[in-house]
Amino acid sequence: MTLGLTALLLKEATPGSGLAVSGFLAARSLKQKTPVLHVTNIEFAENF
Repeated sequence: MTLGLTALLLKEATPGSGLAVSGFLAARSLKQKTPVLHVTNIEFAENF
């Protein structure tokens, strides 16, 4: 699930376009230990 500005930026990305994301991994919940990427920064690559 994406929220706010992150969701708006990802909405504008075209399939196959290059982008770099940074963030952190955390467990989905206390019971589900599946890692989830929390994106804190998105950069679109111009020459990808």
